[in-house]
Amino acid sequence: MRDSVKKQTHVPFHYYKLCQYFKGQRVEIELQGGQIHQGMLREFDSETMYISPHVGYNHRSYAYPFCEVVRFRPLGG
Repeated sequence: MRDSVKKQTHVPFHYYKLCQYFKGQRVEIELQGGQIHQGMLREFDSETMYISPHVGYNHRSYAYPFCEVVRFRPLGG
């Protein structure tokens, strides 16, 4: 099944697995070009992770495509 998911989404499969494990936790990502973003990992789908810079659930989430992420780091808490 792993190969079929990789072929369908055309994105790094390991980011999808990391999102499954760290959903609801604070993370830091680095995008191509060096931009760094931190926040709570709210949701994800087969190609995108949604991170809110604030902890409360009333705050806006921003979409980050897996294909643009070069580093993913859990922050804990």
